[in-house]
Amino acid sequence: CPQAFFTALQDGPSTKAGGLGKTVLGDFLEALEFPDMSHGWSVHGDLSKPEVERDTKKAFNLTLAFLKKYL
Repeated sequence: CPQAFFTALQDGPSTKAGGLGKTVLGDFLEALEFPDMSHGWSVHGDLSKPEVERDTKKAFNLTLAFLKKYL
């Protein structure tokens, strides 16, 4: 089952590109890091901050593309 991991700065290395998630899922994993974000930014980040708004929009657009690709 394809998976998408959009990780933040302090998320564990197993969830990032090249981590355990990639080892287990191989080509079924799409992983992208958001190093400027704190965990949970995409659902409860402060959108008045330009960098949070930017990365939240990017994550949601990537999620929509992922769902269109696999559903």
